Amino acid sequence: MTIFGSLPNLQVLKLFSKAFIGLEWQPNEREFLQLKYLRLHDIYLENWIANSIHFPTLEHLVIDGCTSLKEIPSGIGEIPTLESIEVSNCSDSVLISAKQIQEEQYGLGNDYLQVRIFTWLGKLIKFGFIDHDKDLVDNLCWDIFLKLDSQNLEDI
Repeated sequence: MTIFGSLPNLQVLKLFSKAFIGLEWQPNEREFLQLKYLRLHDIYLENWIANSIHFPTLEHLVIDGCTSLKEIPSGIGEIPTLESIEVSNCSDSVLISAKQIQEEQYGLGNDYLQVRIFTWLGKLIKFGFIDHDKDLVDNLCWDIFLKLDSQNLEDI
């Protein structure tokens, strides 16, 4: 990753399948200084050690299909430019860590951070992303459908 991280103007990084090999990833300081969008898709990674120093300008984090990942590093939530975290098809512990990051940031008054979880409705209820209220569930399902329906296919 040092080669990618040292590219001075790198703003978008999408890592797919076998782009990363190893059980742990800890970026070096002074890497990814301009990175705004990071997507990890179907990467076999268990431990990710990072904080705001490693991705100081990150705005959007997307994690999809990383079933071995144990958690999103809590320090990711401390990135001042972070606007959104999207998680889909990951382990329960990743969902929990996303919710914890969101709660920590809300507690600090940072209500701008959007955490979007795309998973089975039962998991959303189980981990407290939504209440088990039928009207709310119906509205949420419709909202998710509209978001998925209107997504740009290049972003998928």
